[in-house]
Amino acid sequence: GTYDNNDTQQKQYRYKLDDKTLLAAEMEHDKTKKATASEVLDKKKVEELPKIFQTQCQLSASQALNRILKTTANSHDIGMIDFGNQVAAKLAWTLRNVKPSGDLKASQEIAAESVHRVASKIIEDQSNGSSKSKKGSKSSNITHLMGVDKSALEKFVEEYPLVAACLTKDLTPILGSTSTNNNVNSHNQPSTVVDPSLTLVTSVLNEAFMKSCVTPTNDERLNYNKAIDIFAATVVHNSDQANSKPSDAEKKRVATLGTSSITQDLGILPYIPPSSLRFLAGLCDIEGITKKANDNARKSTTQTIAATSAINAAKMAAEKRATAALVALRDIAFQRSNIETRRAAVVCAVSIAAGHISASSAIEDKALKLVMNVLFPKNEALSTLVVEAAVSSLERASQYAIDNNDRFKQTKKTSSKGKDLDQSSPASDEEKAALEKVKKPALLFMALCVRQPDMMKQLMHQSCRPFATLLSKAVKENMPKLTRALATKHGSATIASQVAEMAGNEEIPMLLAFLDNLTPLGDRNLPKEDLVEACHKIQESKKSDDGKMDPRFIIPVVAGMKRVDLVKKLPEFVMADDNIFMAAIEQMGNRLQRHALIFRDEPDPENPVLTGMTLCECFVFLHKMDFAAEEIPKRRYLDVVRLCLDDEDTFTDTVVREALDYISGTFLAEDATLPLAYMRTIILTCSKHESLHNWICHLLLPRLIEGKVYVDRRQWEGWMRCARMLETNGVDNVQK
Repeated sequence: GTYDNNDTQQKQYRYKLDDKTLLAAEMEHDKTKKATASEVLDKKKVEELPKIFQTQCQLSASQALNRILKTTANSHDIGMIDFGNQVAAKLAWTLRNVKPSGDLKASQEIAAESVHRVASKIIEDQSNGSSKSKKGSKSSNITHLMGVDKSALEKFVEEYPLVAACLTKDLTPILGSTSTNNNVNSHNQPSTVVDPSLTLVTSVLNEAFMKSCVTPTNDERLNYNKAIDIFAATVVHNSDQANSKPSDAEKKRVATLGTSSITQDLGILPYIPPSSLRFLAGLCDIEGITKKANDNARKSTTQTIAATSAINAAKMAAEKRATAALVALRDIAFQRSNIETRRAAVVCAVSIAAGHISASSAIEDKALKLVMNVLFPKNEALSTLVVEAAVSSLERASQYAIDNNDRFKQTKKTSSKGKDLDQSSPASDEEKAALEKVKKPALLFMALCVRQPDMMKQLMHQSCRPFATLLSKAVKENMPKLTRALATKHGSATIASQVAEMAGNEEIPMLLAFLDNLTPLGDRNLPKEDLVEACHKIQESKKSDDGKMDPRFIIPVVAGMKRVDLVKKLPEFVMADDNIFMAAIEQMGNRLQRHALIFRDEPDPENPVLTGMTLCECFVFLHKMDFAAEEIPKRRYLDVVRLCLDDEDTFTDTVVREALDYISGTFLAEDATLPLAYMRTIILTCSKHESLHNWICHLLLPRLIEGKVYVDRRQWEGWMRCARMLETNGVDNVQK
């Protein structure tokens, strides 16, 4: 080439393409073949020469870029480093479809592998945790926000290979280097990030952002977003590689360097796409190395001390990288002004805490603390984003439970008490894993309910959706912790009324579970009067269309109600279903088990103070009830008495004996009439409790004779029938 020197301030170069240049390019392309001028000028060869020349030019440009990067890496001048990185960034974006050479080739391969593996893993996680959410719902909107386009990223790596190589150049492990004493600087690999604004990655990303500003097309903005995604994917991939090979110090060094680099770069970049934060959250997936370290600590192993130490060190390093990712999400949520970026940071933190993004238990706990103690109380804007993400997470859990209900469908087992029981223990390991999956988002949402009680409406709604059995079971399993926290912060009576107002007809089962766990535990911790009054008001407000009141709303507080009031409520329990009746009976005497055989007398009948009702008292008052006056069908009344006798675990032979003895003593002392079902109960007792035969024969029946039971024809017939039954069963001295 020649240049004109007419202007002393500027030199203009002119280049021309001639036969000699083409011949040189041809010979360089194929050195094994001896080319002559006549062969080059062949028509077919001439047509191929421009393509060959283009290939050689691209190779030269790629090599020139490589030389620029090497020169920049060896320089100690900050200005030279910055200038070299800027030039390299411009060339990388300009040289489209130009293949890298030298060290950059390995970097480009690392970028392609990182995109393939990390993006595939994210897509697999999203497909496993995805639900059939309705279009436009919060759950589907969040999924779209955090979407990762694997094919677009792979196409970008092929279209801009030099850009991908520059982004991952400093994150490429040195081949053959496994020792901690490697001279990394000799391979142009920095050991630390001194100033993130001077790195090659920052220059490449800034160049992409400027191009998007000068030419604000969708393609340019997408290129900027894809570049950040590739950088983040490489960092996560290097971290995974370090976790899989704990003894490889070089992989650990590159993983640490990448984490430090991306956390600093995210602090200075002008814009962060939401998808990049989803890649960043992949640093929290350290469950593999954590499990390996825990297994290694629990059982004896044949590994050497050095290998064991390497595993523990790798686990600690992985936790530090995951913690750094959480800190980066916190800073982005605090400092960024773009609402989509802040939302993405909050969604990632919530997803980690809720288990939607894979992480170890320790990191999930840290994420939960980050969401609850840092993000949520910061300001109203962030609290709104946290609630939005938590609602979306709960919706996903609810839909997952519905979609998998048939897989874990179990026949409900009913206890001998007639009370429906949820199977708290999963039937299989698969169901246990599924229950754990919906439990994490439920726990996060329940923690938010303590801070913001009006969220209880959403919790009850999602857990009471048809076929959402898994979620309902998870919520009920952790309901005691929630109710204790709410009662401590807001007061049991107040929170009970608030939650009842939020509950519709579909949420009644969850409201009942809430009230049941709201009552204090322990024999001496009776429900307070304000809670008892609140439950009565709830029962009144939840009346059915025909005016009937549901006794289930007061069952949780019957232990704190006065006995005189329970006697008045007893007909309501009798008219309820069998399981409701037995639950009420059990709850009445729950805190009086030591006095189950006693019928207590009021110290002052004018001012009753006794609370609850012992089993003996319940059986007595049940027999003394005037079922006709209470408009209770006779058949139902007798069935309830039989129901009590059938439950031999609750109404044991001793309890029945003491109750029958008290009634007979009252009949004898007060000259009162025997209850209608009394003799029938004695007959049923004879058939169920052989241990009471002698007592009935030698004590109870003679006492009834003494009280002139024969005056009442129906009672006397029952007495005779009982005596014949005892005689048939071989009881001595029945005739006497």
